[in-house]
Amino acid sequence: MLRIYLFGQPRFEFDGQPLTFSSLPKTWPLCGYLLLRRAQPVERDTVAFTLWPERTESDARANLRRHLHDLRRILPPTPARPAWILSGAGTLQWNPAAEYWLDVAEFERASGGPAGPAALAEAAALYGGDLFATLYDDWIFHERERLRGQYLAALNRLAAEHRARRDYPAAIAYAQRLLEHDPLRGDVVRQLMSLRYEAGDSAGALQEYKGFARLLRSELGVDPTPELVMLRDAIVQNAPLPGAAQAGAPGGDSGARARAGEGWRRAPLPFVGREAELGQLRQAWAGAARAPGGGGVVLIGGEAGAGKSRLSAELARQAEAEGARVLSGVTTFGEPLPYQAVAAALRSALPLLAVLEIGPVWLAAVAALIPELRARLPELPALAPLEAEREQTRLFEGVARVLAGLAQPRPVLLILEDLHWAGAASVALLEFLARRAPQSALLIVADYRDEEAPRAHPLRELRRRLQREDLVSQILLGRLGLAAVGALVAQVPGLAAGEAAGVAAAQLYAESEGNPLFLGERIRDWLERGPAAPAPTPLSFQAILAARLGRLSAEGQLLAAIAAVAGAEFDLELVAQVAGWSEERVLHGLGELIDHQLLREVGGRQRSDFAFTHHLIQAAIYAGIPDDDLRRRHRRVAQMMEELYAPRLDEIAA
Repeated sequence: MLRIYLFGQPRFEFDGQPLTFSSLPKTWPLCGYLLLRRAQPVERDTVAFTLWPERTESDARANLRRHLHDLRRILPPTPARPAWILSGAGTLQWNPAAEYWLDVAEFERASGGPAGPAALAEAAALYGGDLFATLYDDWIFHERERLRGQYLAALNRLAAEHRARRDYPAAIAYAQRLLEHDPLRGDVVRQLMSLRYEAGDSAGALQEYKGFARLLRSELGVDPTPELVMLRDAIVQNAPLPGAAQAGAPGGDSGARARAGEGWRRAPLPFVGREAELGQLRQAWAGAARAPGGGGVVLIGGEAGAGKSRLSAELARQAEAEGARVLSGVTTFGEPLPYQAVAAALRSALPLLAVLEIGPVWLAAVAALIPELRARLPELPALAPLEAEREQTRLFEGVARVLAGLAQPRPVLLILEDLHWAGAASVALLEFLARRAPQSALLIVADYRDEEAPRAHPLRELRRRLQREDLVSQILLGRLGLAAVGALVAQVPGLAAGEAAGVAAAQLYAESEGNPLFLGERIRDWLERGPAAPAPTPLSFQAILAARLGRLSAEGQLLAAIAAVAGAEFDLELVAQVAGWSEERVLHGLGELIDHQLLREVGGRQRSDFAFTHHLIQAAIYAGIPDDDLRRRHRRVAQMMEELYAPRLDEIAA
C-alpha cells in the first residue's frame, strides 16, 4: 500500500517504510496537483501553465514532461498493479483504480457532512499541518484555506460536543488547538474561558481573559469586545453561562463545584428522544440568523418535567457555538416584579447594553427596568413622566430597540422560561417583541407548563392571536417513548448492558411513564444504589427523591429542607442565617446538593444565588417536611427576610 501525506511536509510511505529520494523542484507540487484533482482528468496545458506560469508555452510543456518522468521514477514500480498516473489525449489523471491511501481524502471523508464526534476526532488527528506547508505557489492557497477551514470547523464542533458531554479536558484541548492557529480569535477565547469556568477553574478562565487582553493591546492596540467583558463579569460573579448544562453547572473553585462534572451520577443525562423538536428549533434559528425577515417566536409547552428547559439549553449550546448572543431569563412563582424574565435576560448583558448606539432616550427607558444600566451610564437623560399606557409603550419600544441593536452584529437567541407564572404585563411585552422580531435577527423561545396555563391565561390568548397572524410557532412536548428510554439506558455506563438493558428500559419506562424528570431521578437513584444493590422496585417521584435525600449527609438533608422553605430560588446569606451556620459551612453543604443535581447556582446579576434544578424537586422536598418543622422554619425564614431585605419586602412578599 502506498500512503501519501500532503498535510505538513509531504511524504510517501510504501509497505510501512518511508520513501527517500531526491527529485526535481516541482515534482511534489505536480503530484499534489494531480491528487487534489483526482476525481477527473485535467488538461496537460492547464497543469503546465498552472505550475510554471512565468514560462513560455514550450518551456512549460517541457518542464511538465521532465517532472512527470521524475514523478513516475519516484513512485514504486507497478508491474502487477495499475499505473499510478493515466495519460490520455492531452490529459493527465491520478489513477482512481490504483491502491493508495491519501491523508487529504481520508480527512475530507471524516470531516464531511453530518460527521459524528468519532469521525471528527479522526479528521483532527489526520491534519498534520497546513496543506503543503512550505509551498507558496498561487494555485495551492485556495485548497490550503479550504482544508484549513474544515479542520478549524471540526475542532470547533469537537470542543462543543465534548462541552455538551462535560468532558472538559478534551474540550479544552480542542479549543487550545483552535487558538494555536489564530491567537487573536476572540470567539475561541470565549469558548476556552467558558470551558475552564465550567470545569471549576475560574482562575484559569480569568487568566485566559487577561492574557488575551494583553495580546490585543500589544498587537492591535484595542480592548476586548463587550462579549468578552460580559463573560469575564459573569465568571467573577459566579453566574451560569449560556450552553452550560442546566443542572450541576460548576461556577467556582471549591472542591464541590470542581466535582460537578465527575461521573455519570453527577453529569446531565444524554439528550435523547427530542431530535424532531430540536430540528424544528434549529430551523427557526436558521431563519432568524438570516434576518431581516427571519426572526420570530417559538412557544414550547408541556407538563412539568417534560424537558422544556433541556431542549432550550441544547439549542442555546448549538447557537452559541455558531456565534450567537444567547440571553436567558426565568419567571419565578408569583412573578415578584413585572417583566422578570426579560429583565433578567437583559441584566446579564449589561456590558453589551452599555455600548449600544441606539439613542440615549431608549437606553434611559430600559434603565427603568434595569437600574444597573443607569449606574454604568450616569449621563443618560431623565425621562419625563407619561401616562401609564404611553410609559409602557416607551419601555416596550426601548426593549425592542435594545434587542435589535444586540442582533445587528450577531443574531440573538432570547430564552424566556416558565411564562405560566408571568403576568399580563410580561405577556404584553412578549407580544410587542413578537411583532418586531421579524425585523431583526432575533429568535425568542418561551416555555410554559400546560397544566398551569389554563385556557383563559394571557399566554394562551396571546398564542391564539399570534397564530392567526403567523407570528409564532408551537412545540408541544409529550412524554418519551420506550425507544427513547432504551436509547438513554444504552448511553449511561453502569446502568445496564446486553439483554439487561432492554429489561431496565422497560421497567424505567413503566415507572416513569416517559416523564423525563421522573425518569432522570429514577436513573440517578439506580446509579446511587450501585450495581450490588437489589433491583429497584416501582416508586413514586416523592419516594425516589426521599431515597436520594436519605443518602445525603445530615447537613445536606437539613440544608435541602431549609432551602425548600426559602423558595425555588434563594440567597446563600438567607440560608446561612436560618441555619445559624457560617457561609463556608453552608457552601460545603450546598455543594453536595449541587453535586447530586438537586440545586444549581444562579449567581451573576440575578436576585438569587441558588435555585432548585426543577420546581417539582423543591415541592417534593417541601412536602416531606413534618408540620412542626415546617411552621418553625417558615417563621424563621420570614424573620430573616424582614431583616435582610427590608427595602425589598414588597418584591419578595410572594
